[in-house]
Amino acid sequence: MRDAFLASLSSVWTLAKEEDLTVAHPITFLGIDIVLRPNGDVFLHQERFVDSILNKHNMTKCKGNTCVQVDKPPEEPDTPTTPELRVLQGFSGEFNWLATRTRPDLSYYVSLLASACTKFHGWCNELAQKILRYLAATKGQGIVITVEGDLSELLGWTDAGFAGAETKSQSGLLGEGP
Repeated sequence: MRDAFLASLSSVWTLAKEEDLTVAHPITFLGIDIVLRPNGDVFLHQERFVDSILNKHNMTKCKGNTCVQVDKPPEEPDTPTTPELRVLQGFSGEFNWLATRTRPDLSYYVSLLASACTKFHGWCNELAQKILRYLAATKGQGIVITVEGDLSELLGWTDAGFAGAETKSQSGLLGEGP
């Protein structure tokens, strides 16, 4: 069935040569580097894509930061011009590609940037620069799919702190409140 499927696809498209993922032979697919570790874990990262973003924005030699400090947006809107908005939307798209593939740690910042870019040009441009510096310091980060555990196990963590300490959900979690 597999051979028939590939033969059918190859009649329509030109297919790349089939590759096997091994410890000695990582594979890149859709800009995602897939690395098999000796213990059987699979590491997914986009370091080359991050390097290309940093190069595109002349940030290859910048001093990286290991966190993104987000300030409150200004009180008054700073509406971007159309070219400025396109630049900010470009940042949002580049960062979103990372956040939705191998860098979920960027998701919150991408959401802020994308939702505020039509109103706060200066603030968003500064946030994009902070994200670039964060990427410069953390470009080797990614996702590890480990061989430990079993198929029925799924662990997830959340940072409820995004809601803020004064919210009802936070107060209840901390054992405080009315």
